Amino acid sequence: MGMKHILRALDQALETAEVERKYLRDELEAERVEKQRLAAELDEMQKMRHDMKNIFFTMGNYVERSSDQEMKAFFWEKIYPYAERTLRQNELLSRLCRIPEETLRAFLHLKLSQAVAMNVAVELEVQVDLQRFFLGLDIIDLTRVLGILLDNAMEEAAQVPGGVLSLRIAEDGEGCSYIIKNPVTGETRARGIHPGISSKGEGRGQGLKIVREILEQYAGAALNSSLQGEVYVQSLNIKGPGGR
Repeated sequence: MGMKHILRALDQALETAEVERKYLRDELEAERVEKQRLAAELDEMQKMRHDMKNIFFTMGNYVERSSDQEMKAFFWEKIYPYAERTLRQNELLSRLCRIPEETLRAFLHLKLSQAVAMNVAVELEVQVDLQRFFLGLDIIDLTRVLGILLDNAMEEAAQVPGGVLSLRIAEDGEGCSYIIKNPVTGETRARGIHPGISSKGEGRGQGLKIVREILEQYAGAALNSSLQGEVYVQSLNIKGPGGR
């Protein structure tokens, strides 16, 4: 009787192990399919941008040959700027698609779209390995931190004529970095940037303090900030599992 119980328990253990192996195989296959889908979407977006640029370039040539001044004004003042903004947003989205984590991808698309809506030019560079990419922080904490840093950067850049917000996401095998750059006003340069101190009024400017409180919970995360001439640089560095 005891042997029957042992054999039955062994059978159940083997069945459970097989179910777990099947689940893992399905997960890996779903991940592979998703990465293939992202790669295909990137290719399709690139082709679409190329086609749209050619279409509007051709349209512009035809418009310039026309004697209809009203049509010319409408094209260059309304249609062309709209097309340019659409192409920029499409390019931003295609670069964000290189980030395999869906929640982070959607969050960054929202924040960068807000910057574009504020007439802040956006530069984005994404250099990550789809196989090795990791968050390092809880996704809620990471989006809170990046949200504060990006909000501060775009608000400042919006006050500088021709201001550009730059975001670079890169990993080097040991960790991942989010590097945010933005121009600053003369007033900000004179005052300096300090946690808890803001030109926006009493009770404001707590964002950087919140960021540091969040990052104190993670031994492998650090924020390095510096004012380099007329540009403020914030670098959020997160060590990976193999980082030193």
